[in-house]
Amino acid sequence: MKIRKEFSVNYLNQWDKNGIVYRQTINLSMETLDKLKDILQAEVVFPRWAVDNPYKKLYLKSSFGRIENGFVFMNLTQKEFFYKFLKNKLKKPLLDRNTYFYIIN
Repeated sequence: MKIRKEFSVNYLNQWDKNGIVYRQTINLSMETLDKLKDILQAEVVFPRWAVDNPYKKLYLKSSFGRIENGFVFMNLTQKEFFYKFLKNKLKKPLLDRNTYFYIIN
């Protein structure tokens, strides 16, 4: 069994239920995911960036939060949002790819 470390990044392909391929993985614990969800919820309710880009709120709110077999899929806007909070902890920089979280135990 392979041991997965939190905040590691790899490039294994994974497909969501709609057939979209995600080519970048961030390993996270459930505790870290819960913290990120709280940060996202606060940002959606009290957006600091709505003046710059009123459409960004739509992309931050859409389709994040459901865990499917240990995977949480997100769009590119959400990836950029979370990267602000994770960049100091990640082992590698994130590429401009569809990204998903893999929940580790």
